[in-house]
Amino acid sequence: MKEFKVDVNPLIKKLEIVSKKGISGFLSGEFRSVLKGRGLEFHGYRNYNPAEDDAKNIDWKASMRSRYLVVKELVEERNNNIMFLIDVSSSMSFGSTDRLKNEYVIEMFASMAHSLLSGGDSVGLTLFSDRIVTSIQPNIGNKQFYMMLKTLTNPAMYEGQMDFEKALHDFNAMMTRPSIIILISDFIGLKGDWYEKFKLMSVKHEVIVFVVKDPRDVAMPAEVGQVFVQDPFTGDSLLIDTKLVKEPYERLAHEQDQHIMNLLKQLQVEYMFIMTNQPFSKIIFMFFKQRALRWASG
Repeated sequence: MKEFKVDVNPLIKKLEIVSKKGISGFLSGEFRSVLKGRGLEFHGYRNYNPAEDDAKNIDWKASMRSRYLVVKELVEERNNNIMFLIDVSSSMSFGSTDRLKNEYVIEMFASMAHSLLSGGDSVGLTLFSDRIVTSIQPNIGNKQFYMMLKTLTNPAMYEGQMDFEKALHDFNAMMTRPSIIILISDFIGLKGDWYEKFKLMSVKHEVIVFVVKDPRDVAMPAEVGQVFVQDPFTGDSLLIDTKLVKEPYERLAHEQDQHIMNLLKQLQVEYMFIMTNQPFSKIIFMFFKQRALRWASG
């Protein structure tokens, strides 16, 4: 595979500048604030404030000892264990826009991972195609970020068949600790009994899915005429007339995406479809914001 066109250096510099300045916003860490921590831990006592505190939260035993009304101060326990599970099979090397799908995913990963690591969470990376290509166990710090980014931008890690069932089987055996799994794939080339393996993963872990699509994955221009298309997995070529196949192609693509959505809904897995011609930062941030609001409302 040829070198990626994506230049992560400007993105890294932007992330580092934002982090140092402590500027609020998606890239500086608001993303991490809408992921659940592992729970609440006792941080200490503080004086009761009638304007802000509910009287039922007064700790009467501690108040008797201190002779002041006090409430417990609880803070969210951080250090989530987060694993990115990213599809690097051949279909992810396609692109009709200025970026291939895998180039788009690299930028997504860099932004999210940097924000999570800045918040003290442990982040890891697993790449898969028809197998687990490589895996970096969750850890903290800048060294972890650059090691993962170096792996993800290595062209040798890409290309290959898609066997989601086998990859998930191996991944489930590998991931013994309950974690937050952020799965990124185009979900093209699915076969076998992958759903049962996915179901097992969703029971054991908290799973979030981003389905990354190129515009040509869902729609075909009719005005092009006759073109050769190639199967990303087999390499087989076929001459088609876009005017003749446009309608059935788009109908089938819609049905397949709808099928994926229905399966994810059955498992109560939260997901989002993202197109590579859309800026991902605001879209992903709003996704997690809405997710946080749903938790708050019960």
